[in-house]
Amino acid sequence: GQTSVKRALETLFQPAGGRAARLLKFGLFEWARTDYRRPQNSGRRTTAVSSLDECLTLARTGKGDTASFFTLAHFRALEAVIERPLDGENRSRVQTIFDEADQHGQRSLVTRFNQGRYLWLIGDQKGAAAHFTAMISSGESLDYEPVRDLLMLNLFDAASEMFPAQDYFMALAEDMAVGRTGAPIARNIILATAHTYLGLKQLQSDDLPAGLTHLEQALKLFADHFPAARLRFKARHAQGAHYSEIAAAFDHAVSCYPPVLTDLLPYAVSTELGADRPDEALALIKTWAYFITRCTWQDGKEPEIPEVTFKSVRAFYPALPEHLQTALATRFPAAFGAT
Repeated sequence: GQTSVKRALETLFQPAGGRAARLLKFGLFEWARTDYRRPQNSGRRTTAVSSLDECLTLARTGKGDTASFFTLAHFRALEAVIERPLDGENRSRVQTIFDEADQHGQRSLVTRFNQGRYLWLIGDQKGAAAHFTAMISSGESLDYEPVRDLLMLNLFDAASEMFPAQDYFMALAEDMAVGRTGAPIARNIILATAHTYLGLKQLQSDDLPAGLTHLEQALKLFADHFPAARLRFKARHAQGAHYSEIAAAFDHAVSCYPPVLTDLLPYAVSTELGADRPDEALALIKTWAYFITRCTWQDGKEPEIPEVTFKSVRAFYPALPEHLQTALATRFPAAFGAT
């Protein structure tokens, strides 16, 4: 009855007045202060913890959480590089801190992972691969403090980033919430990302079988690792695999992260046409057109769409419904305005 409903609601919401009223007023004030718009929080992630020098001092004492302080100091050094990427002293300090931690016998999974991604960022793929290989060969023996260890977020543009940061933090939150010791799913995402970088390196060297082996291992560790799924589809396509394998890899990549459709569309269309399935190719074009013309981006910028994707769509443009043609020409006049 009404009494039971009232009790149920009271367990969900704070009682009127007092703290709830102040919270509501604060929310309304902030909403008005920002001109009724969602604030654009585009700054990089920071934490209110010790500075780099403080972390090194605490790490060198050899007391308490030495490993955590070395990991945090290394993280702080990486932040300094991102802040001033051309500063040679900042770059050298990253390596110095990593070497010092290694000399002290620290075996942190996250420090090695951050170091590997940093080396990849500055173009040292061989050095990065050495760290990723060490991670996957001895991942279970490396220390991992999921609550304290800080991972670098997106270091690269979307096409080059192999770490699914959102999936990692969602998995970490779930691991912590249900009490999984050692956050195994979050840990697996780190190891899967190491495999993905190694797979990418092999693909860039035209070793498709070795690259696919790493990508399959990444997806075995974490099935929804969309960078690995995206690369696997491209590798299967380049390999000339059977239609069913390529189609399955495409479906999995898009189901992991639908926005990858923009990047993968030309390859998927060519796969359907190669299998004499023009209706399916047109259906893919329509799906992408509906998606891209109805999406908005929080930063207000248009997404970077490869010319090869536009070219694939233009080939089917006359077959699209009139309203889709108009929507595409309005959204992307340079690509479709004169079509």
